[in-house]
Amino acid sequence: MGNLLYLDNIRVSLPVGTADIKSQNRFIVYPNPATDQITISGLPFNAEIHITDLTGKLLLTVKASDKLTTIDFSKFPAGVFILKSTLEVKKIVKIND
Repeated sequence: MGNLLYLDNIRVSLPVGTADIKSQNRFIVYPNPATDQITISGLPFNAEIHITDLTGKLLLTVKASDKLTTIDFSKFPAGVFILKSTLEVKKIVKIND
């Protein structure tokens, strides 16, 4: 069996590689910085996205609806926000026009 290492009857399973792990389950948020809306791609259908401010206050929860999910960002003040999913955490910057 590949990627296994046996030491004194101890079985250790090694990951394929960090590059392979990092390339899986990634989502993309664009544009960043944003003004009116953001688009999220790479999330599975119905994955939850939580948007918080830097203090951790939950501002919005959305479910991914398709391969591309668009969120209206126009009502958010300028600042830095954190997008969390079960897969990954991203930082996005909101600027005024």
